[in-house]
Amino acid sequence: MKKTINLLLVITIILGMISCATLTYGNKGKVTIYSYPDNVKADKLTVSKGKRTHSETNVYFPYVIPKRFSKGAKSANVIAYKDNTSKRITVNKTFNGWFAGNILIGGIFGMAIDLASGCFVKPEKNNYTIALLEQQQLYNNNNNNQIAVQEKDTEKTYSIEELQALGVINNKTQQDSQTAQQAQTQTTDNKSVVTERILSDVDKDIPLSNMKSENTFVLIIANENYEFVDDVEFALNDGNTFKEYCIKTLGVPEKQVWLYENASYGIINSGVSKMIQAMNLFDNTNAIIYYCGHGIPDEKTGDAYIIPTDGNGKDMATCYSLNTLYNTFSQTNALNVTYFMDACFTGAKKDGSMIVAARGVAREPKKETLSGNTIVFSATSADETAMTFKEKQHGLFTYYLLKKLQETKGNVTYEELYNYILDKVKRESFLTNDKLQTPMVATSPSMQDNWKNKTLK
Repeated sequence: MKKTINLLLVITIILGMISCATLTYGNKGKVTIYSYPDNVKADKLTVSKGKRTHSETNVYFPYVIPKRFSKGAKSANVIAYKDNTSKRITVNKTFNGWFAGNILIGGIFGMAIDLASGCFVKPEKNNYTIALLEQQQLYNNNNNNQIAVQEKDTEKTYSIEELQALGVINNKTQQDSQTAQQAQTQTTDNKSVVTERILSDVDKDIPLSNMKSENTFVLIIANENYEFVDDVEFALNDGNTFKEYCIKTLGVPEKQVWLYENASYGIINSGVSKMIQAMNLFDNTNAIIYYCGHGIPDEKTGDAYIIPTDGNGKDMATCYSLNTLYNTFSQTNALNVTYFMDACFTGAKKDGSMIVAARGVAREPKKETLSGNTIVFSATSADETAMTFKEKQHGLFTYYLLKKLQETKGNVTYEELYNYILDKVKRESFLTNDKLQTPMVATSPSMQDNWKNKTLK
């Protein structure tokens, strides 16, 4: 019996030695899947080939797929799931040249063993990269031909060519991206990282809602880069993150959330017109309008104006009237129109200095007369300044608005939301900026008795 076993062992070794592909490639055919960004954890990963399937949960990359899927003629499909997205790659096979060596060395026995082991073919590549990014993780950083991508606790900027090569974006994504449409500066290095910012707590772990707010439409105007006045720090961060909360937390369909970055007078007018059409076209609608950027009062009348990115604070004809904005929406069929205004309209910048140097002091803007079903959450009261929260890289008002939405998963009444923002902003502005910032809420007469119990979803 022992002799028989030894004989079989010798025969097996000899046959293995004459099977060229198995001998030379058998231990080299492993396929490794890398993630983009690096070291991502997938919620679930599935590898399939024909009727054979293998699944694992909480998979960290790099990941080596089981050998039985990397061998054999059939292609293997790898699907990784993370949050609300899934990405798929295909591991294709190609003929293994060592199999032909059996004609000279291994003969029929060598061919048989290579066929049985699956080594007569090999993976086209041994390393693959799977990109686990949601579209919302790409945002405009105002650098031509570049897009910023969330990676763990930071955001880094890559060239469009790099992301296309990895399959993160396609040509349509590039065309749709406001990075390509509204780029302001030129880049000279397509490979290196040019910007990096630390993500605050409200930029991560954004709650997901199963509820859909099908009747809600959102207009977001985030003005950071101005032509004739100083820039507004973190306005693009504010606008992009608020958009994510509208979609993910409040359940507003993405196609009903319209974000305009660095909007000129014409773009603001176009965005408002689009919202007005939606209010009158659909029944039982709710409107949310969010603005972050500069505001200024007319020196003669005290009327408040939004400053577009091509606006000049010395010429009110180039600015967008806040009264016009409010009155236009009040005449629609919307059930509710809610504004979040992270701007002050005193003529002061967020650092307290004046937007227009010729104006020596900030002026309290005249209070607007609200009509229709209007509720306005404002970042400041009277002649105060809307400050930034540099540590969090957001406007102070916007940060605590987002924080409350994060903590409550969007299930918060307007009264609870206002009281939270009021308390937090007053305290933080005093501690950080040594001055008070007092958010306020104003309503039209028809909403005075019932605004407190309303919600965003």
